Parts: sequence; structure tokens; C-alpha cells
Amino acid sequence: MRGGLHMYCEEKIQLKDAFWGEKVHLIREKVLPYQWEALNDRIEGADKSYCICNFRTAARVNALRRQGVTLPEQPTDDFVSLPRGNALLPEHKKGDNAFYGYVFQDSDLYKWIEAAAYSLMMKADDSLEHTIDEMVDLLEEATLNDGYLDTFYSIKNPKKRFSNLRDHHELYCFGHLAEAAVAYYEATGKKQLLHLAERFADLICELFGKEEGKCHGYPGHELAEMALVRLYRHTGKTSYLELARYFVLERGREPNYFRKEHGEKDSDMRYYQAQQPVLEQMEAVGHAVRAMYLYSGLTDLAVEYDDGELAKVAKRLWKNVTRKKMYITGGVGATSHGEAFSYAYDLPADSAYAETCAAIGLVFWAKRMLQLQPKGEYADVMERALYNSVLSGISLDGTEFFYTNPLEVDPKACKEDERLWHVRSRRAKWFGCACCPPNLARLIGSITRYIAHHAENTTWIDLYMGSVLRTKWQGKTVEIETTSHLPYTSDIAVRLNNPSEAEGTLAIRIPGWAEQWSVEVEDEDGTVWSVDLANVQSETLNSCGDGQQKAGMSYEYREGYLYLAIYGQKKVIIRPHFAMKPVFYEANSLVRENSRQMSLVCGPLVYCLEEVDNGAQLHMLYASPEAVEQAETYTLPFLGREAVGYQFAGFRKKANTDSDPLYHKAEREEYQPVTLKWIPYFAWANREEGEMRVWIYKK
Repeated sequence: MRGGLHMYCEEKIQLKDAFWGEKVHLIREKVLPYQWEALNDRIEGADKSYCICNFRTAARVNALRRQGVTLPEQPTDDFVSLPRGNALLPEHKKGDNAFYGYVFQDSDLYKWIEAAAYSLMMKADDSLEHTIDEMVDLLEEATLNDGYLDTFYSIKNPKKRFSNLRDHHELYCFGHLAEAAVAYYEATGKKQLLHLAERFADLICELFGKEEGKCHGYPGHELAEMALVRLYRHTGKTSYLELARYFVLERGREPNYFRKEHGEKDSDMRYYQAQQPVLEQMEAVGHAVRAMYLYSGLTDLAVEYDDGELAKVAKRLWKNVTRKKMYITGGVGATSHGEAFSYAYDLPADSAYAETCAAIGLVFWAKRMLQLQPKGEYADVMERALYNSVLSGISLDGTEFFYTNPLEVDPKACKEDERLWHVRSRRAKWFGCACCPPNLARLIGSITRYIAHHAENTTWIDLYMGSVLRTKWQGKTVEIETTSHLPYTSDIAVRLNNPSEAEGTLAIRIPGWAEQWSVEVEDEDGTVWSVDLANVQSETLNSCGDGQQKAGMSYEYREGYLYLAIYGQKKVIIRPHFAMKPVFYEANSLVRENSRQMSLVCGPLVYCLEEVDNGAQLHMLYASPEAVEQAETYTLPFLGREAVGYQFAGFRKKANTDSDPLYHKAEREEYQPVTLKWIPYFAWANREEGEMRVWIYKK
């Protein structure tokens, strides 16, 4: 098994980035306390969670059963559906022994604990740690004697557990429990939660597998696969890794477990990615979040087992998603029907589902693809999703959230067009189905895990964020300090402090958005060398000048990274120069919805137009491709001191009035000049309500 390639945990890297530092600070100071209140149903006017209530009920019910009290068995065939418009769920009757909310409600607490653990890794907080410890005690009280932990079945009828793998979420919730447990142990060294996760994992290993007498099922909603791999990496228990592999490879095989479980012969299994064995799957289908978690898990397994077949599947599915089914914002999952992938190139802007959790899942997968094979395109997608479709899911003050992330919004259509029931023009305080808010917290809180990765004596810089990373080359400590002013300027420097003169390779990413680039390398003697694509293939840097190369650097460009092999150098400064200017992008002509339209992109950011800056009827605005060359920056105070928008000349088509006929003879169109004002897509809907549009018509 392969274990040398890894990403960094928080204790090995210090975040010193203005942009992401503010986001992480927001998670610690505002988001975690707010979400704790939401999980306890204390946010006025917000959808109810019932999450903590369910754990308290499960603990109470568990105690009664241990005392020999016989409780009535409750039906377990329900799955609370979220009413359109996220209407409030029925009020919880305090003190009764009922489960409320969704079958997967437990996972919200686990994600919150994981996010809180990452916060503790960066800054100690005794009060927060005490709150988590109280919850861990509660989880232990809610755990059955054999290690089973799921409040839905514990409350309703433990005899029915694992009876509906397709629709219910015991294995999914276990996955989030395991992720939280590992994170909390890494943060505090406390083993109680980890012990609970291992007990549950051991039970699942005992019950599931290919052996005769075991259940031959697999998770309906994937996540356990990647969580089991993480638990294996932490504990070294190979049974966890083997079970993860079983879950992935058994999925979709005949006889199909889900059809057998539900007595169905012809049901469509694409929603569950179970329509055929995973090794045979050619395109991404079904529920987008589930797909992202499955693909992340199978990529983990490809890395651990050095499995060429699984690697081939991962690369094939990656190509299908990113080249045919991904929005320019990094969002995935185009249709609200099943929160799912649509057919190739079907990427409508106004009805886009693009669930926040799906973008988060894409980031998870991209990180794992980098572990499988370091290629710049994986980091490009990870960066695009992070800065756009992920961050748009949370308001600037951290107290409101988007579940879906469309690329075009008209508030009137949101309210009156039932086909757009899922599209919001304002973020919500919370959701009855609140998978996205705590998922955002745990991703942003762990952002340092996505900056770099390492294998043997090579360190890759995948995302440029201000940070200090300590790692080892040849068993000796080296420090890599990055300064960055992304996403608004490409002022970047990477400093290597290597007091032991260890030999190693530093691979810095050349972003796909940088049409031109060069890199200055300054050695410890102050000699500066310039590298660009024209000379990168064969040049060798030799700082000692004696022809023996006792100290120096050699370099090569490969698959989106510039590899600098460094030897005999105590200090090296690398200054990448990336051409970063606003440009218009067009979609592939096979994307019908974007015909004759353009999207403004600058570096990692996608930009959008808002009504508050450009007036109503944004669909009447036009721009010429050349106009962006005259773009000027303007400040965006609501985003912070360094934030910039872009403005340049455009046109507004003359509009009809309400008194004009519905149809009329085609005539030459009239336009009037206007100034177009663009803001980062992630920042939309943080001011007054109004229209939003990513794509503008080309004139």
C-alpha cells in the first residue's frame, strides 16, 4: 500500500493570508457560534434543525432501554421532505421520544465538530473545546452497546437498522463522525470521540463485506468510503481500507443490492451512481454531491493501492465532469431534478442547481487527484471552485447561506416561477436540510490542507496563499514561506529557508489562467535567474560557477508545475510573475444556453453584474470582447480594503415598454452606451436584493 503522498495537517502550516485569513477568522469568531445556535434551534425565523434535540432524545431512549423499559417501535419508512421554499418543519414537542428532521440530521453536528476542531488547531479556545467535550459525552450516551450510533434508528426502532441503505443515511452519518473524530484527535489528542468512531467502524466491518453471511450492500449516499480511508490512515487498521474498497467495487454490480433491498426490478440507479459497476462508469450521473464523494473515495483508494484501474476511472470521470458538466464558477450538478448532473453541455444559468456541497465535493476530489498525479489542471479546478461556487455559498458576515448557486437570478422569477423553486435571490439563515452550512465551515476552516502536498523529497505548492510550511527533505527540516495577494493581484513570492542545505525539489504551480508567465529565482548569493516557458526545457542553474554543480538548481516544466531541484542552497527566493488581467471567456458552442455570451474572469475569480450597480434588466446589457482591454479597477468597500471590481464601456439595448405589442417586426436594434460594473461572483447578494448575471451578451 502506498502512503508516501500526503497533504498537510494544520499543525504543519501557518496561514498568513489576508484574504483567507479573514475567512478563517470569520469561521472561528462568527460562523461556529452562529451554527451552534442553529443546531440548537435558537435562530429566530430560521428553519429548525432538531439535530441536538435528536441526540438528547436518543441518549434518553437508550438509557430507558438499558433500564429494561420496553418502548413502542416506530415506523422507519419516512424521510422528511423539505417543502418548497424551505418552509419551517413541524415544531418539536419537547420531552417526547420522537425523531425530528431528516434521516441524516446527525451529520450536521459531526461537520460542526470537525470545523471546530480545525479552528482549535489554529487557535486554542477552552470554551469551544468544552462544548465539544459535552457533545462527545452526549454521543457516547446515544451509542448502543455494540457501537452503533444513529439517532433516527436508535429512537425509532433499532431492529430496523441498515434496512434501507439506499434512502437512509447511517453509513453517510458514520462517515462524518469518523472525519470529525480524526480531526478532533489531531486538534486535542483526546481519544473519546475517536474511540466512538472506531467502535462504529468495527461494527460496520463486522456486518458488511463480500464474505458469506455479511450484508453485501453499500452506502446510498457516499462518504463512508473516503472517511474509512482517512480512519485507516490515522489508525493503520487495514480492515477500514479494505471495507472502503469493497463499498466502491461492489457498487452497481448485479444482482443490484438496492433493487433487491426494495423489491424493484427496473428502477433507475443512476441517481445513486449504482447503474453499473464503478469500474465501467464512463460519465458522471445522478446526485452531484454523492458523485463527488464517491469519486473522492475511489481516488483515495487508487492512491493507497496504487491501483491503475481505479486511477483510470478517476481520470475518465474527471475529464467528463470538468470538460462537459462544470459551470465556469466551478459549480457542478445542473438540474434541480435529483440535485443531479444533466447531459453533456447542458449548463443553464438561471436554473442551475450547482449545490454548494457539490462544489465542496469537487474541491475534495481535486485535492485527491493531485495526490494521484500532480497536474496543474486539478489545482486550477480546485482554485476555481474555492473562490467562486464555494464562497458564494456563505454571506460576507457568515450568517446566511446559499444551498444552490445559479449564474443568473431575477428575484421576480424566483418568487413566481415554480420551475425555479430552488433558486434564491437572498441567502437563508438556515435550512431544514442544512448539509451546506457546516460543510462550508469545515472546508474553509481547513483551508491550509489545500495549499501544498508532499512526497519523499518533493513539495508541491498547489494554491498561492500567504503561509509558512515546515516539512522535511532528506530528513532535515526546511521552511517554505509564501506571500500572496491573490485573488486581486498576482504579487507572489516563495522563500525557501534550508539551513541544512538539504536536497529536494520545490514544484510551484503555473496557473492555467496565466497566459504569460515567468519566474525569477534568487539564490543565496543574490544571483537572480529568469525562467519562462521558452527556456524551461533544458536550462540548469549553477550558482557556484565552478562547473561541478556542488550548489545550485536545475529545473523543468511538467504538467502545470515548474520543478526546481535545489541542492547546496541555504536560502532561495522564487518570484513568479503571472499575467493576471480581466478577460472575457466564452463557453463551448455546444452549451446552447451561453450562445453569443461572455463571462468576465480575472485570475481565479469569476465576476458578475448586479442590478444595484447596473440597473434592472441585465439581459439587455451587451459588451464587445475588446472593451475589457480598457477595464479599470474600482474599490469595493463592502468587500474589504484590497477588493476590486472592474468597470468598462458597454451597451444597453433599447427596451420595449408595457404598452408595446408582444411581438413586432424585426428592426435594427438601438443601443446606448453605459458603464458596466462587475464584482466578484462570490460577493453577490450581500447588498440590496436585485438581479444578478454572470454571462453578458456579445456585441
